[in-house]
Amino acid sequence: MSFMARLITADFSDNAEPCVLRYTTVDFKMPHIETKAFDADIIEYSYSNGVGYITFNKPISCIADNAFYNCDNLQSIVIPDCVISIGQSAFFGCTNLIEVKIPNCLMHIENNTFCECRSLEKIDIPDSVVSIGNSSFCECTNLKTLVIPDNVTSIGNRAFYNCSSLENISIGKGIVKILHEAFCGCTGKLSINCDIPNPLRPRMRLSSETYGAFYGAMFSQIIFGKDVTSIGDYAFECCKQIRDIFIPYNVTLIGQSAFRQCNNLTTVTIHNNIISIGNFAFKDCHILERVSIADDIQDDSNIEASIGNFAFKNCSNLRNITLPRKTHSIGVSAFSNCCTITNVYISENIKYIGCEAFAGCTNLAHLEIGEGVESIGSWAFADCNNIVYIVCKPTTPPKLGGNLFNFALNVKINIPNGCEKAYLNSDWRKYLE
Repeated sequence: MSFMARLITADFSDNAEPCVLRYTTVDFKMPHIETKAFDADIIEYSYSNGVGYITFNKPISCIADNAFYNCDNLQSIVIPDCVISIGQSAFFGCTNLIEVKIPNCLMHIENNTFCECRSLEKIDIPDSVVSIGNSSFCECTNLKTLVIPDNVTSIGNRAFYNCSSLENISIGKGIVKILHEAFCGCTGKLSINCDIPNPLRPRMRLSSETYGAFYGAMFSQIIFGKDVTSIGDYAFECCKQIRDIFIPYNVTLIGQSAFRQCNNLTTVTIHNNIISIGNFAFKDCHILERVSIADDIQDDSNIEASIGNFAFKNCSNLRNITLPRKTHSIGVSAFSNCCTITNVYISENIKYIGCEAFAGCTNLAHLEIGEGVESIGSWAFADCNNIVYIVCKPTTPPKLGGNLFNFALNVKINIPNGCEKAYLNSDWRKYLE
């Protein structure tokens, strides 16, 4: 059954009396309340000027599991601050609930508490709350604004799943744990001020239990605050609406598959103090065009950065990429099948290039290998058969893990003057004769 929501709501301007619970309903009838819904006896039901009152024989401290389960006429409710516990599914399915006053002493929002409250527009989570349970606000499809205070440390599985009308989300700096798909299907602008944690255990094939914190969210914008230093594994995997990512100076680690399959991502800007871009971090971002480094802070030359295995694999529209100056290694297949790249300049600080690192870069024309390179893995440039110019700057020939190319190379490799003998006595001989 559905009702047309009315404008009358309970008075939220002050705290409710400890022995009284105030509410409104869309049909001016008393909501159905489960037996033993409270830890006090009800002594009176009353209604005045469109507001209902439930009066108890003593201050209530808890609202039981399923207390208002499927009360589809409940429109608003003010819970007194003496309440320290609200049970699981207490307001589950209250489809016309627009507004609720959560008491200031509540520490835990339990599993399914407000699940499927599809008319709920606003929720003020008090500073006392430290945890938000599984599916606690799942399918609150009319929720517009969400602020998670600094004291909250954990957010459960699918806690805000499919809150598809959100315009602004702010997450405080206290978060330690965000379980899988907590924000899947959420929209709007995300502002986050904490390190984004990894899933609790490694990804298992065909398992949804290890999806990242924001897997499948539909954010239009992500803003990382000054307290963010790491972006965890799978954090924003399959966030298919985000177009531009700016990763600020304080972030040093980007986890495995952190932005994998972000299918509308076009531009990534990363500060030069990044230490690690994890395996698969941007894999399958098919329309990603540009990865650039914001180089406006002092670089710590004692720290070496790495590009993980498959980090940008299948970024088939990637045209321009600038790596951090302190990058020392490029992982296996890191840029394989980036078939729009035309120029690769490997800087002097890079020492190791992994197997198939640039394999399948079919439009690669100019290749410059920096003087610091010490080893190159097998098939690093397989299927790069449009190369017209190669410069190899190391004075000591880099060790080769196998063949660099899987085609007959018809291009001269330019090597440093005076190094011909060293190269002819190495694995490079077959490419120089």
